[in-house]
Amino acid sequence: INLPSGVIGYIHSQFERLFGSDIKSYKRDIRPMLGFILTSCEPIPRAVLKYCLGISRDSELKDQLELLGTFFIQSGSTDEDTVVPFHKSVIDYCFNEAVSFDYYVFPEEANEDFANHGLELYKSGALQWTTRTDEKPTIVQQYFLTWLPSHLMNANKTKEATTVLSDFAFLMNRLRFGNVERVIQDYILFREALKGVSKVSDAYFDVVCSNAHYLRRNSEDNPAYKTMLQIASEVADDCPVTQAAERWLNPETGDSPCDWFWLNKVKRPKEYQPNPCKLVIENAGNHAILLFNGDALTWGTDDHNLRIWDLETGICKAVLEGHTDEVCGAKELRSGDILSWSGDRTLRIWSPDGTCKAVLEGHERGLKGVIELYSGDICSWSVFSMRLWSPDGTCKKVLEGMLEVKVAKELRSGDILICCEWIDDKSLLLLSSNGVCKAILKGHTKPIIGAIELRSGDILSWSVDRTLRLWSSDGTCKAVLE
Repeated sequence: INLPSGVIGYIHSQFERLFGSDIKSYKRDIRPMLGFILTSCEPIPRAVLKYCLGISRDSELKDQLELLGTFFIQSGSTDEDTVVPFHKSVIDYCFNEAVSFDYYVFPEEANEDFANHGLELYKSGALQWTTRTDEKPTIVQQYFLTWLPSHLMNANKTKEATTVLSDFAFLMNRLRFGNVERVIQDYILFREALKGVSKVSDAYFDVVCSNAHYLRRNSEDNPAYKTMLQIASEVADDCPVTQAAERWLNPETGDSPCDWFWLNKVKRPKEYQPNPCKLVIENAGNHAILLFNGDALTWGTDDHNLRIWDLETGICKAVLEGHTDEVCGAKELRSGDILSWSGDRTLRIWSPDGTCKAVLEGHERGLKGVIELYSGDICSWSVFSMRLWSPDGTCKKVLEGMLEVKVAKELRSGDILICCEWIDDKSLLLLSSNGVCKAILKGHTKPIIGAIELRSGDILSWSVDRTLRLWSSDGTCKAVLE
């Protein structure tokens, strides 16, 4: 980690001032507390810090936190309140032995300690849903319901992580009281690392990941844990998830944790087969393209927005808001920016993070099509007009009088080939890159259907007149193919 020397010096001087007079006490009392604060997966609640440190009295925790000075911010004094470093640079300093020296906090040991405390709670049965109760979890239980798998993976405890992620009662309790998206992400993100550890865990990863889109529908009327039970009950007779769900519903003790099992018994397969579908994204829209970085861009929803999706996790990374009518199309520009056009008569240029950089206004009708030129300029057309735009969104040229563009392509020379009803629909128009007419390609006797540029640089067009015509790059007809 390359911290600026000034930052290193300032943090180090403050640590020296706070702890330099008694390094032994720092290593015995302060370092373990810093380990929990700095490796916590979220701002650590005071209740969790007390649990991990083995402290029962608020006054004792208060005394220890006061030793940290102003480098760590407390949101309040209740169990729900949190403790966080005032800046990320404090974490970087403490985890970099080359600059922190005696004040180094061992992240491996801290992660190990955090994981062990969570496992202790898990093994006590405090994190599983095993009895018929609506009692809400404590702050400590809530934290480890959310983050125990992450702490186990951070501590390289893959066997234990596999165990907790293959525990149906733990999964149900997490979905009942935890963050549903966090639960889904654990199964998605850890799937590859834990693949093949056991057939049971592989089944859990497959069932949860392939049905994540159903779990994401979580609502008060249809909570995710009920959906999970329905899914698990339907997989297959020999599926470990199905078998675990049935044991959960009918435990040997006879005290089922569930009193709401209203689901219909369905005919399910006898043999379990992994679902080949890796990911389902709902409410994405009717159109999609793959971006260069592997994300997906979608549009075609009623809200007229575009969305960027992470195809590894299924999470929506950005919503591109601004169009006021149906989005007609979108594409990724060579710069990495995104261009969209809409029935609201505008084009919009978006940065990769979804920020609108420019609104291209001027068309009097809805946009029909767009191409990006080699120069970076943008050529767009609507009914009656075509416009050339610079990459920053400035309109450079307006061509008016068109009825409908049927073909618009950029040639390797930089010229633009179009077919529209501006002249007639039996001719092609060759424009320079700045919109000046260079040639009109006449010869077809009926409407032109399409045209392409050949590797030789010649142009081939075809028409309803059942002929093809070969044109030179200057617009001269070289041959008629009848």
